[in-house]
Amino acid sequence: MKLLGANEHSHVPWKNGHGSTTVILAHPAGAALEALDYRIFFATVTKDEAFSRLPGIDRTLFIAAGGGFALSPADHAPVRVTPESEPFIFGGDSETPAALIDGPVVDFNVMTRRGRFRHLATRLVSPLDANISCDGDVVLLICHSGRAVLQKDAQKLDLGPMDGAILSGAGATVHVRAELLSRLFLVRIWKTVSSQDFES
Repeated sequence: MKLLGANEHSHVPWKNGHGSTTVILAHPAGAALEALDYRIFFATVTKDEAFSRLPGIDRTLFIAAGGGFALSPADHAPVRVTPESEPFIFGGDSETPAALIDGPVVDFNVMTRRGRFRHLATRLVSPLDANISCDGDVVLLICHSGRAVLQKDAQKLDLGPMDGAILSGAGATVHVRAELLSRLFLVRIWKTVSSQDFES
């Protein structure tokens, strides 16, 4: 396992002043949106915005804090995404207007490049005392709030707010304990191209 500490994440204010992005993990590191293979991040949004058009990108959106969004996708009926709702899964091929439901929002995003990678992202319900399988080319656990303890063989990691951990080892399991009211997200990413085309 590899710790991605809260103090290691990159924080990027938006040029329009309406929010900021906190990147937990991206490949290639530092790549522009047009060149990314995958990106896992939180975004703080303070005003009504539109999710940018990103052709070829598949996205999963959760609400980590705040009232949520009322979305108006071009290829989908209007939908409300809240902290209690299922995540919204959509393509970045069209711009998606997003209106704040009740003030500023912190959302959790996973993006992967279609045809090269695919992903599955889930919200973990706390309190939690469970084994998680490391069945993915990249498996990432993020603690947005609260506390979590991860144990894999003799290795132990303590996660606080905004800490993440890469769970390595195909076929391995990691034991996770999280206190009540902790907000955790689990992301699995698989490459869909041949291994010689993938650079880690």
